[in-house]
Amino acid sequence: MRWIRIGAGSGAAAVLLGAFGAHGLKGRLADAAEGAARLGWWETGAHYHLVHSVAVLAVSLWLGACARPGQIEGSGSGARQSALRGTEERLASAGGLQWAWARAALIAWCLGMLVFSGTLYVMALSGLRWLGAVTPIGGVLLTAGWLLLAVGVRRPRAHGSD
Repeated sequence: MRWIRIGAGSGAAAVLLGAFGAHGLKGRLADAAEGAARLGWWETGAHYHLVHSVAVLAVSLWLGACARPGQIEGSGSGARQSALRGTEERLASAGGLQWAWARAALIAWCLGMLVFSGTLYVMALSGLRWLGAVTPIGGVLLTAGWLLLAVGVRRPRAHGSD
């Protein structure tokens, strides 16, 4: 449930930040030095932010749909850890996405959004071009998330085989 909340919250933030860029920032940057470039940075940040928010939400919902009813619910961290282990075992045995790889992809995407989109947002607002040297680190994290997701998919096993 935590990842669904993170994906949904991030998506809402991406929409609000995109709207701010289109309506509030456009006029502010019209006369600023490099105004068009800075608005472009904002738009790129908002675009990648929204796309990866949807990816976080989709993977989270998929993992939740694959969990047994009531499996994720429970109190205390012990119940939660037990539920996650059960989910990973079920997904692995079903040939689906393994929880550990999915979690790593979710973390990479969230960190990537923070670094990639965050630096573009700050660059657009401040004009600090040196942050452009940090932005690719976020891009690497976003790419790593997709690769982790691809690696985490397992082929279905035939019944009765190991």
